Amino acid sequence: MRKGKFGFSSGGKERSDKYPVYTGELYAIYILKEYQGNGLGKLLVKPIIEELQQKNIFNDSLGTYVVFNYQSVLG
Repeated sequence: MRKGKFGFSSGGKERSDKYPVYTGELYAIYILKEYQGNGLGKLLVKPIIEELQQKNIFNDSLGTYVVFNYQSVLG
């Protein structure tokens, strides 16, 4: 495993208004392959949920769009 950054996440208010059941949205999450499967996704999503709860945006579910076959620029 390499040292340093292992991934990132971003989230906030649901942007499309297409899915009114979701008030919050996970905009992006990425974890380097060698770090996947270790619970780091939960670690990256937790602060997003906490911030949305503080802003009264989170209602027990997050919307997200899934992109398949994404090619990492990080390698």
